[in-house]
Amino acid sequence: MMRTSLGAVEDLLIRLCCALGPEYSSVDAAVSSHLSAGGGRLRAAICLDAAERVGVDSSDAIRLAAICELLHNASLIHDDLLDRSMMRRGCPSIWYQYSDTIAVCAGDLMLAAAFSAVSGLSVDASRTAVSALTFQRVSEVIRGQVREQQVMDYAQDAQAEYENRARGKSASLLSLALELPLLYAGRTDLLATTNELVGDFATAYQIADDLLDIEPDSAEGLLNIVLVMERSMNLPREFAKDRAAKRGLDLLEQAVKRAEQLPFNCADLLVGHAKKLQAAMEAHLILTTAGS
Repeated sequence: MMRTSLGAVEDLLIRLCCALGPEYSSVDAAVSSHLSAGGGRLRAAICLDAAERVGVDSSDAIRLAAICELLHNASLIHDDLLDRSMMRRGCPSIWYQYSDTIAVCAGDLMLAAAFSAVSGLSVDASRTAVSALTFQRVSEVIRGQVREQQVMDYAQDAQAEYENRARGKSASLLSLALELPLLYAGRTDLLATTNELVGDFATAYQIADDLLDIEPDSAEGLLNIVLVMERSMNLPREFAKDRAAKRGLDLLEQAVKRAEQLPFNCADLLVGHAKKLQAAMEAHLILTTAGS
């Protein structure tokens, strides 16, 4: 069921974005190239699973999942451009393969396509709410991206600032994967809890990435929780790594507890990823303890 639905999401992504006709352009080619490069489609899978559990019609569930994937992939194209990252999913990134202009336009096309997908939802009364929540989350990501580029003030609470930046950039679009099915099913009372649990998970996920990327992040001057703790708290690196891993575990524990408050186990896929991340962080702590 899930595999078939993911295939339908893939087809819809291309239909919404690419003309594939006489007006086929380099922007269409760029979008098609980016989408065909693969990716885990985690957001689509979470959205489809949650939608099925709360009783959303399958055709609407596919559209909701497509919205999540289009927004996420638009953000990846724009991120690569801003960070000058030359590779994405083992392939040249869009700005590097085509141009800066094409990357901007390809990302913008995906953003527009996501809102086009909203118009195809079958429940008239839900379209406005879906559109409004989608806009809110996109605006949070944009502001989070701007905030990430700002110089960190290590004299203030740098750890809190790091976590706010991680949530702003990473959590908002992932949160939609759970929020949209719940919103569509009329469970607006659960949106705040959902947003919080995804914020915890996304921040922990970023911490896990940072623990693996300390040296390259340090060399490139990128934001990294270990380097933030090292500098703002005057900690030796091994202590900073240990403290970061423990914070990640605390956030994952909070995320799982919040997920248990949602009906029909609709956050099960996210919980599964959280538990895998917990195991990886616990293994990291064992290694750092053994090496100290």
